[in-house]
Amino acid sequence: MTLASDDFSGVKLALFLGRDRLVILRDGAPDIPYPGYWDLPGGRREGRKSPEACALRET
Repeated sequence: MTLASDDFSGVKLALFLGRDRLVILRDGAPDIPYPGYWDLPGGRREGRKSPEACALRET
């Protein structure tokens, strides 16, 4: 699926290896949302990158 260039602001990925899932522990910086919580890999879009390019960079 390809989205129009302005239809998203970031990505999140659910990555599975068999029955296992990849998760990350967010750092404790007080200026980010949910510091110190477990999360899925992902992040904000940079420039006019595609969803696929954003997902690859964040992973």
